[in-house]
Amino acid sequence: MSIKEQKNNIVFDPLDYWYSAHLREQKTGDLEGAIKDISLGINNHPNSNFLYINRGLLFFKVKKYNKAINDLSVYISNEKDKPIKKRNYINMYDVPFFESRFLKECCEIILELEHEQETQKILAKHNLVFSKRGKSYINFLIALSFSTKKFFEFSLDHLIEIRDLDPDFLEIDYFYLLEHLPKEMKHILNLCWEIL
Repeated sequence: MSIKEQKNNIVFDPLDYWYSAHLREQKTGDLEGAIKDISLGINNHPNSNFLYINRGLLFFKVKKYNKAINDLSVYISNEKDKPIKKRNYINMYDVPFFESRFLKECCEIILELEHEQETQKILAKHNLVFSKRGKSYINFLIALSFSTKKFFEFSLDHLIEIRDLDPDFLEIDYFYLLEHLPKEMKHILNLCWEIL
């Protein structure tokens, strides 16, 4: 039974809401329906932190950046004082604490909000700043920042660096990130990506 077919006031387990949302997104591309499923889960299980990060990611994908920031902030706030081994990593995208910071910072850059470069600090704190994935996060944030300021050539340099360092980052793992670049940057990227 899908979440939308709830009857007799049955309250499902938090993972049931996540799974229903995951199916909606993967099978039909219904991101708004997935958000509704996760929202219902949050209403019924407000302490299920992994639901917040998953809804934050869905809000990010549909470009509702303020709502994404709110959910990611709830997740970050609830996770920040836990030792890494005790953090809740059960979610459909395996997006742990430092990745939630990354997505939140992407939203802040897109909305041109004042922000500290928390992602780099968090990665450095956990000795991940020089890892392949850590470098890709930082390069994408720099590329996004340059592209929102219309410095497309500098943005392209950092996107190419990601492609060369970690091809799966933008092609498989975070393919949805490119949709959040300004239109002009996407045109440049389409023209140059294969050439370079």
